[in-house]
Amino acid sequence: MNIRREIRGVCYVSCDSRAALRLMNICSHKGIRTWCERDVKKNRKKNGSIQNDSKWNGKAENFCIYSDDRKRLEEIADKCMIDIRIAEKKTLRTGLLGNRKRISILLGVLLFLLFVYWESGYVWYIEIDGCEDYTSEEIADLIEMEYPCYGHRKKSIDLSELTDMLTDNLGEICWASCSISGTKLTVALKESVDVFTVPEDGRPCDLVATMDCTIYSLVASVGTPVASVGDEVKKGDTLISGTVNIYNDDSEVVDTVFVPASGEIYGLCDVEYRDVVESELQEKETTDRKVNKVDIKIGRRVFTPYRTAASDGSYDLSAEEKRLHIGDMYFPLSVNIERKVFYKVNTRKLTDKEQKDRLNQHLHVYIGKMQEKGVQIVRKNVIITNERGEASAEGDISIRLPVAVPRYIDVNNTSGSEEVEPD
Repeated sequence: MNIRREIRGVCYVSCDSRAALRLMNICSHKGIRTWCERDVKKNRKKNGSIQNDSKWNGKAENFCIYSDDRKRLEEIADKCMIDIRIAEKKTLRTGLLGNRKRISILLGVLLFLLFVYWESGYVWYIEIDGCEDYTSEEIADLIEMEYPCYGHRKKSIDLSELTDMLTDNLGEICWASCSISGTKLTVALKESVDVFTVPEDGRPCDLVATMDCTIYSLVASVGTPVASVGDEVKKGDTLISGTVNIYNDDSEVVDTVFVPASGEIYGLCDVEYRDVVESELQEKETTDRKVNKVDIKIGRRVFTPYRTAASDGSYDLSAEEKRLHIGDMYFPLSVNIERKVFYKVNTRKLTDKEQKDRLNQHLHVYIGKMQEKGVQIVRKNVIITNERGEASAEGDISIRLPVAVPRYIDVNNTSGSEEVEPD
């Protein structure tokens, strides 16, 4: 395919063979390019442009010119009194000119594809999952304050640095993972780890304690054990080292290798528990719902086209955010609808039995959430009392849980690594 001919267009010219050479010479003198094709007649039939050449007694000559030279050729033929017939070949030019009304649609599609390509280089949505001790808003505010990601280019975001920031600032979190898919940043948080801790990426690492505790059991599958059963350890202490020294018969270090430490480590610790239930219970009864305001967020700019006036009465605010996206490809456009939920408060007095039942229910839910995280309850020492109309539950709960997470080793800077003598 000749790109130039597809863009400029091609016209088939037919005339008497005796005048064809003269006409082609004049075109050459005027700067009009002409050429012949072997399959001109075949193409003219295919394009429906073949005409009756009987007036030339079957001695018609055919040649080609560019479509933008057609008008000049017709003027030359009129001045020289040469009878010609011109038919245009189907090319990219004829397709575009024949569909002028659709060009705007095609242009819009192309602009949209360019917009998607450009915006795919940014992060326009942050998804937070796997944490119950913190709300998604608290974590999103922390990310925006310490390591802004929303509206920033993906190339400028260091996921390992973001992960370290989260684990350093969120005390209840022992493991965090960040990944980017499309324009979505996913932050996965975990408050406990698997019983058998195996690093997924195979990088050299140590296993360190996630909290202050007493080692209950330690089984190392890869690496050098540093702690022993019964040891009191602090958060961040190394439990299994990924630095393995190789010794000779004289107990001299001949080589050091770095491996991804893995193993099964349980720890014991006591958790303080306290809960209070007042003698009077206040219950909310919803009376009405109204849209308070509508925000439209484009990129980092927020527009508020609708807002209601201040309202009297007690109400809660609920928000619903709708984002424009295709799978994980989120666009910098969202609509946030905030509603006022009006309510009235009904107060009733609880009996001693109802207070005790509520305290037991709260304790049961608390223990259930810990068990969902892989925590085993060893001992429960919680006492329920009722004084001056206020019921309370106080005590401590002994738990056993996995207490190790990977901490990667910088193999290029191991001068401060800890050497462990062989057993």
